[in-house]
Amino acid sequence: MTDLPANTAGDLLESLSEFRDVALRNRFIIKFVFADRLDPAKALDWAASRRDLKRPESFSNLILSDWLSRNPDSAGAYVSAQFDGSEASIRLVRQFLDLTATRFPDTLLSWIRRQDRELLANAAPLKLLGLKPEEEASLVFADEFPEFIHVPTTSPPATIADLPKTWPPKSKTEAQAWFNTFQRRSNADDHLGPETWTRESVNEVLDLLSDLPTSRENTMTSIATAWARVDPKEALTWAAGLPDQESIKIATFALASWLRESPGDARAYVAAIPESEFRVYAVEQSARHFPEEKRDEAEKWLLGLAPDLARDAGLRELANDFLVYRGTPQIDGVRYERAVRLFQQVANPVIRADGLESSLRKLSTHEPARALELIAESGLPDEIAARLETFAQNSLENRRKYEQNRKVKQAR
Repeated sequence: MTDLPANTAGDLLESLSEFRDVALRNRFIIKFVFADRLDPAKALDWAASRRDLKRPESFSNLILSDWLSRNPDSAGAYVSAQFDGSEASIRLVRQFLDLTATRFPDTLLSWIRRQDRELLANAAPLKLLGLKPEEEASLVFADEFPEFIHVPTTSPPATIADLPKTWPPKSKTEAQAWFNTFQRRSNADDHLGPETWTRESVNEVLDLLSDLPTSRENTMTSIATAWARVDPKEALTWAAGLPDQESIKIATFALASWLRESPGDARAYVAAIPESEFRVYAVEQSARHFPEEKRDEAEKWLLGLAPDLARDAGLRELANDFLVYRGTPQIDGVRYERAVRLFQQVANPVIRADGLESSLRKLSTHEPARALELIAESGLPDEIAARLETFAQNSLENRRKYEQNRKVKQAR
């Protein structure tokens, strides 16, 4: 593992690229982009160059979405510059079109007009999730560029007569009939309900339901919710193993239900999850679930986990809760120092340094003298430590001046 990255984008990205946990690495990069510590164009360039980057579409989708919300023209110029007809550039264009179509339709129309239409046709059609065909057809660019409107395949609607006699459904019609009925009454008490499901059979049904107007994520959420009520461990194992980015959302949703019903069993399951993207999210969610009065228990549980990135992420989650302003200076000072102590137990240098910097800065506003003591023993790189010391000393000096002025006013 590297030391804290330098200030340049290249050094920062290169250092983060050495993370063993790909998902957590991507989350850090996205966090730095959102905080304006990284140029989104450089982050996307870096992602395109990484052969080991899992789910590149998910990564670039988050970066593009944030960039579009702040500067759609700049994001559009970047996409245009990258578009050369290659498979990777076509994926990027489709993401850009999908994100822009419903948010900035006029900007999108202007962007499309500036492109080579023959080259751009390689990115058509678009399947805008969440929009009905008639809503897609009403978009501002539909009349001028009809090739981008997705025309779904049509088939006779499934009815209750098409319900399968046994689980799992064997055809698309059976699967659609089952899902329509399942959404209305959850199939909890019949031969098609979650008591009969297996990971393999649910995946088969999910493939058959790929053309439903309901989004894939909503479909999986419905399935996981019903399954978690019957067998939360099996539902979580299924959801966490899905190859889609939505799987994390689905799995954590099921985990939340289990944590409410049986927190001890759920935490035992989380502790045994192998090192993975889902483990990071699950540990964070478990730490977040502990009530306010059981923060000591939460810390004890986290420190009892294997020392990995998931534990570090959980400690960060717990520490960040202590950084929330409560409006009571004395209590907040104690809470901020608690956050410092938690971050000191983090092994990952990036999480540790980022957390110590933010918590020590907050502590400096309440207890600058104590903050100076903790900065000295923090082990932070000299540049960051010097910056924090200056901030704490300024805060201490402002307090001294305030107290001096107060005494002068009292003397009068």
